[in-house]
Amino acid sequence: MTLCVAVTGAGGFLGTALTRRLAAGGAEVHAYARRPVELPGVRWHPYDLAGPHIAQSMLEDADVVVHAAFSMAGAGSALEQLNYTAARNLHAAARRRGAHFVFISSMSAHAQAASSYGRAKWRIEGLLDAAVDTIVRPGLIIGPGGLYARMFALLRRTPVLPLFYG
Repeated sequence: MTLCVAVTGAGGFLGTALTRRLAAGGAEVHAYARRPVELPGVRWHPYDLAGPHIAQSMLEDADVVVHAAFSMAGAGSALEQLNYTAARNLHAAARRRGAHFVFISSMSAHAQAASSYGRAKWRIEGLLDAAVDTIVRPGLIIGPGGLYARMFALLRRTPVLPLFYG
């Protein structure tokens, strides 16, 4: 039996790497992302956290749902609510399907998080049941793309670079 895995955020830095690895390992992978995901053996489905909710039929074959999508559009309570609502709806759809739910959270997720990102991730974690769901809190992810690529691009455009600690 081939494992069928649905991955949200499959067009992002972590989601792309995860989707590629799952497909290479023989899983049937359904990639949910705003933009087309063109990887061998992967079926792309349009998905936007702010758009219409994921249809139950989209998860009909899923044994596992990996929620790696996170919108950074905005800040504060609106950002937190958008991500929370999308995760809640996806989790409910996965639960109805009987699929195992895996949430890609963050080391910054905690009750007193200073960022909207950390607070939203913490709130989403509160939806889940540790007996049946999985929460993954990766540390800093380094590779070609992601946060470091954005920071490097910003530094390249900066005419003056501050030096900290002397």
